[in-house]
Amino acid sequence: MIHGALPPPSLPSFVPTQRAMPSAESRAVRTELLEQVAGTVRRGQSVLLVGAPGVGTTFLARTAVTQALAADGSRDAFVVQGSPAPGEVSLAPRGALAGVDLARASDQAAREIADALATRGASGEPAPVVRVEDLHLLDQATAALLGSLARRRAIVLVSTARPSTARLSPWRELWKDGCVERVDVQPFDRTELADFLGQELGGPVSADLAMRAWQLTRGAVYLVHELVAHEVASGRMTRSAGAWQWIGSARPGPRLLDITHGSMDRLDRTTRRLLEVAALAGTVGLDALDELGLGEPVAGLLLDGILELVPESETAGGSRMVPTVRWTAPLAAAAVRELIPWAQRQSHFTALGRTSHDPEQAGEGLIQWVTWSLECGSPVSVDRLRTAAEVSEYRGDHESTVRLTSAGLDLAAPHTDPLTRVRLLRSRSSGYAFQGVADLARLDLEAALLELARASVDDAEWAEYRVDLARRIANLELVSADSVDAAVAAIDAADADLAGREQAPAVVAERKALAAERLVMLGYGGRFPEHLGAATDMLLDGPSGDVDRYPLVTPVMLGLGQAGEFEVARSIDARYSRIVDAAAREYPWARAELLGWRLLQSVWAGDLASARVLLAQVQAAASGLQRMDRCLDHLAEGMVAAADGRWSVARSELRVANSRAPLRDDGSLTGLTLAYEALACAAVGDAAAARDLIDRLRRTPMRRARSMQGEIRLVLLDTAAWSHADDLEQLAMTTASWAAGRGMRRIEAEALHRAIRARSQRGALAGAGGAADAALTDRALVRLRELTTAIGSIRARAVLDHAEALASGDDALAQARGAALGTVGLWLPTMSQRVDLTRREREIAALAAAGLTSKVIAERLFLSVRTVDSHLARVFAKLGLHSRAELAQHLH
Repeated sequence: MIHGALPPPSLPSFVPTQRAMPSAESRAVRTELLEQVAGTVRRGQSVLLVGAPGVGTTFLARTAVTQALAADGSRDAFVVQGSPAPGEVSLAPRGALAGVDLARASDQAAREIADALATRGASGEPAPVVRVEDLHLLDQATAALLGSLARRRAIVLVSTARPSTARLSPWRELWKDGCVERVDVQPFDRTELADFLGQELGGPVSADLAMRAWQLTRGAVYLVHELVAHEVASGRMTRSAGAWQWIGSARPGPRLLDITHGSMDRLDRTTRRLLEVAALAGTVGLDALDELGLGEPVAGLLLDGILELVPESETAGGSRMVPTVRWTAPLAAAAVRELIPWAQRQSHFTALGRTSHDPEQAGEGLIQWVTWSLECGSPVSVDRLRTAAEVSEYRGDHESTVRLTSAGLDLAAPHTDPLTRVRLLRSRSSGYAFQGVADLARLDLEAALLELARASVDDAEWAEYRVDLARRIANLELVSADSVDAAVAAIDAADADLAGREQAPAVVAERKALAAERLVMLGYGGRFPEHLGAATDMLLDGPSGDVDRYPLVTPVMLGLGQAGEFEVARSIDARYSRIVDAAAREYPWARAELLGWRLLQSVWAGDLASARVLLAQVQAAASGLQRMDRCLDHLAEGMVAAADGRWSVARSELRVANSRAPLRDDGSLTGLTLAYEALACAAVGDAAAARDLIDRLRRTPMRRARSMQGEIRLVLLDTAAWSHADDLEQLAMTTASWAAGRGMRRIEAEALHRAIRARSQRGALAGAGGAADAALTDRALVRLRELTTAIGSIRARAVLDHAEALASGDDALAQARGAALGTVGLWLPTMSQRVDLTRREREIAALAAAGLTSKVIAERLFLSVRTVDSHLARVFAKLGLHSRAELAQHLH
């Protein structure tokens, strides 16, 4: 009758059906969904929870029943399948309901139970609750009995089912006819998963951690819980500087393996073989599965979300347009792989090898296929290993890159084509570099140069490889050794090698590529006078964008943004955004950089509406974007939050970004994220934390952050302003002078504005400070007007307007224009540190002083209007003020 007395069912279960206590997945259930289900049960209505394995339907059902029993202690409750919750009585494997033996599962038994329950109902007793986990595990007779009782409303049936089961009789008729309420439970999306991870781990989590967890589990909460528990225990998922980071590759934990083992044991032979083959192969075509006799269960597994179709965009293309499938959750597939005995692995490998399966069409599945081949001792060509390694390198799977290239180099005989060894060595060097093992990466690149020297190839091919190796060596010197000079020297050495073969046209073209790469290194190294003009001309040369020059775009856009040349930046954006898809085939992070530089340009220009739209695009595309620096998501969110005056949010995001560096510094923009976090700390009144971050910034290698040193100086200047530094005016003029010498007009203009404001605060404007101060102010204003005309952005104009208002001595005008700066992303220090306000009160006071209503402030800070008004009331009381107008005057 009940599960355990029947032949194995045809579909797998990846959620435990026997639990002694509620698991930690409880925190993952949406509150509104739980309230909906619990309310349905309390009303005496049966409910069917439908969802893929691991999405939390079991917990929903169990908790709903527990709440119903708490609300009505007179109600009986039974569980047919699954461990009993408090207050429930188990009816498995045999039991009696209303005095009728369930072993007599028949229409007569259903009528007898219904009659008995009707008699009890007439005396005021409520219908009993019967909970059933995983309806697909029931035999037909028990299913028919429970369905009949639910239709007669003799019981309140609370059950969980997969989509493939919910469409079968008797369940389909029950929810279709309204006898039970069907509730579809979806996996977490990325935002929900990130929120759950924060709850599960008890603190903020990095965007990289959340993205990787979603990719491995696809939002199945049970898998997420097991993943987190095992990775924390292993030390790979760890808390750093208050935020959770994840370094290393995930592995299934023993709990997940035990659950998976029990689930696989309940499967019929065909379904089990299918799932094992899919787990081992990575991706497999439907034609190959049909040839193996495994095609029949595919439809149900797809419907239940255990397998998914591979998008055409992720396959290798070609003439074979056969649909391929893979496991939906890679972590579940990894658990299955670990449980397959070696002999069975070999058997599956041999069988699949006799079909039309083509691993070269498998895209990312090629990595898994090659790994499987090596495990089975099957010969793998060096070329196939190299191809798989290059796929893993492109996809950012650095551990697999090192493993596969090492296997290829071990297999490569001394007489192997030197270029094959070059390709393997350069890929492995990339894997080592991204894993932070710079010494091994450098050794591989040196070995690759030696292999290239003995290769018998024409000048064109040799030059192409020489330029690529020079690019890799230069990046390694810039990021790992923090040496711009060494990076440029690597490029110059390659150029000298190419100069001896310049007679070939292809070599001439490669020398041009080297010239562009040299400018890339100078740009990331912050050598603005040597870089920006030449690099800009190179990008604008010709009728359209050139993929080979695409690496120049990001350092140029960063330089133009600091120089305030927004029109030129828009021209380059128009050229190169059209070819971003083509560029992404060689530079996987091209799309992420496109969104990144657009967002920075928008913030710097004061176009906050566009910045918010771009931030939403970054967030929406998070899992599909590869990044050179995994902290960029938090930098983007932190910058937009700071521009909105949401300093607490900015601080939180930037703290998460900076918490990764002690574990593994990807070497990109750590200097900038440290500066911005210091600013956010100063803005909320935490001067000590700001000082600590500035000290850390001074000890941190700048690497690619040199390309942002103008912005870093400006952010540190504003940090000093929020910290009420005594030498603020001198710092501002020093920053303005530094920027003027490098053509950083936007930085110079902003620094001049800060200097004028500092003079205003010490009463040295409008003639009060004497002739010398008046002359300095006049010269600063003249220069600021020149710069504003050249920059032309709305933020530059707002900054000039405020500076002129300050110089005029019109306090009311200066106050109004100072408040208007918030609309372009500039929030000025509002009060002395001696004012006893909390961080949240400071934040809300600044926004209110800028003219924002309580409703807008509440939306911006994710608070209620009542909370905002309460904070403002306390601010007024502490400052002895009575209105927002007085607050604005006091703060500005």
